[in-house]
Amino acid sequence: MYELTFLVNPNVSDEELNELINQLRDYVSRSEGQVIKDFSTQKIHLAYPVKKLRQAFLVTVDFDVPKDKIEPLKNHIKTIKSILRHLVITKYPIKILPPKIKPARIKTTVALDATKDTATKPKVKIEELDKKLEELLEE
Repeated sequence: MYELTFLVNPNVSDEELNELINQLRDYVSRSEGQVIKDFSTQKIHLAYPVKKLRQAFLVTVDFDVPKDKIEPLKNHIKTIKSILRHLVITKYPIKILPPKIKPARIKTTVALDATKDTATKPKVKIEELDKKLEELLEE
C-alpha cells in the first residue's frame, strides 16, 4: 500500500485539477492497482515558496499497486507540469496486539518476630532490672 501526496499549482482551475486527479486515478487502475482512499484536496499556504509560489493545492491519495509499477508512476508524475512537488511513501499495515494482562498481585505481610516483639513489649525500668540481677546473683 502506498500514499501519494503532491502539491499542485494554485493557478489551475477546478476543472483542470479534477482532470489531473482523474488522470492519476486512471493511471493507477491501468497499472493493475486500485485506489483505496480517494483523493482529498485542500488549498494551503506554504511555509516557504516552491517555484516562487506561496500557495498550492495539497492532494493526498492511498492506493495499492504492484511493486514494479511504482517507478513508472513516479516518472509519469514528473512529466505533469502543474505538479510542483510529490512524495510517494510505502505504508505498512500495523498489527494491533491485544494488551497483555498482568496477573493480580497478592499482598503478603511478613512480620519480623524479633522487631515485633520488642516493639510491643513495655519497657522495663532500670531499678527493676537491678533487683532481678541481685536476686539471681544471690542464688
